[in-house]
Amino acid sequence: MSVLVFSDAQTAAAAAATLLGGMLIEKPSLVLGVDCAQELVPTFQSLRAMTANGLLSWRKATVFQLSERVRAEGKPSLRSFMDESLFLELAWGEVKVIAPDDASENWAESCHAFEDAILQAGGMDVALLTVGTDGSLLFNASEEGIAPTTHVELFRGDKIVTAGLSTLMSAKKLIVLMTGQAMAETARGAIRGAVRSDMSGHSKWANIKNKKEKTDAARGKIFTKIGRELVIAVKEGGGPDPANNSKLRDVIAKAKAANMPNDNINRSIKKAAGEAGSVNYEEITYEGYGPGNLAVYVEIVTDNRNRIAAEMRHIFSKAGGNLGATGSVAWMFDKKGQIIIERTALMDEDEVMMEALDSGAEDFVPQDDVFEVYTAPSDFSAVREALEGKGYTFLKAEVAMIPQNTVDISDPETVEKVYRFLDNLEDNDDVQEVYHNGNLPEDDEEE
Repeated sequence: MSVLVFSDAQTAAAAAATLLGGMLIEKPSLVLGVDCAQELVPTFQSLRAMTANGLLSWRKATVFQLSERVRAEGKPSLRSFMDESLFLELAWGEVKVIAPDDASENWAESCHAFEDAILQAGGMDVALLTVGTDGSLLFNASEEGIAPTTHVELFRGDKIVTAGLSTLMSAKKLIVLMTGQAMAETARGAIRGAVRSDMSGHSKWANIKNKKEKTDAARGKIFTKIGRELVIAVKEGGGPDPANNSKLRDVIAKAKAANMPNDNINRSIKKAAGEAGSVNYEEITYEGYGPGNLAVYVEIVTDNRNRIAAEMRHIFSKAGGNLGATGSVAWMFDKKGQIIIERTALMDEDEVMMEALDSGAEDFVPQDDVFEVYTAPSDFSAVREALEGKGYTFLKAEVAMIPQNTVDISDPETVEKVYRFLDNLEDNDDVQEVYHNGNLPEDDEEE
């Protein structure tokens, strides 16, 4: 169990949304249980914003609304509140929402049906809850005792159909949001163990998420770059059928890690098959030094070698750096297959390590929030496919240039120059990847 403390309710709400968003990205078919609480509206708003920006897709998810007011004249349903607060903003018609029956003639039967629906969905992966001022979860505050499963509860004059405590505790994970001084004291009295004052355990996910949000503002450009890689993979790898083209399978895996929708991937492959004979893309590299003596290795896919040469000279020169000859900095990097798996509480580190090594990985590096798997370039496809076959999804999966050693860059002015330089490189349409050996401040680092 982790207890995270934040300075204000809005930050806590955003953190809860980030945790849920990470789980949805890791498992698109996520089964979520959600409390119908006013206190969760800021979290709902953060989820809505992440969805509107294209970071989240609820198409395959299932959401269980964990309580509902028994239908009564002049009383709005909790479903109407949830529609307005959350459901209608999550691409309504795509997300599957299941709520308790609010007008049953047989409450025992309808409550049992709601429990069955949760079981048929495979159980809840996570339940998002808050705690009432009386210490209750959902509407479980009866003086007659707490029912374990879904039941009808009399709550402040209203009849409420609500999931019971056993139902809630059956979720694989619980995210319980508590705000206010009274709730803080309740939490301190109820919880033993260390209480963290930050989300340091999720720093890697936050960095990757921030990068996804940044690239999302230019998704077309990102997808265009991947599209060029698809053209080369189709042309050089043996055609548009991934089953017979391992290079194409690797690019598809990279596209999925970049949250490129399957429809876009399929359209790009078809387009690539049509363009393969008419567009002459070249793969070339540039090497050199940027601000702060930063060693940089740039991978290019271009249809105009002369144009990109001029553009690279301009970007390096503007930053106060210089281009080098082929091999001038490449020796500082090792070419490796790199697979990043987001770490969750349900994963056993030793099991993941053994599965990675048994799949042919060279190295396994556990971090606080991710597992890093490294392979020889020639083994990358086989290892990636083996791990995919075991059910893993990836935050990143590609053959990359990994620096042998890093250079600390901490001077604020130099850091700013480095980020501006890297941004200018990455914003170029022909630039596919930028690798460097800088150790930049972690909160800002994006590569």
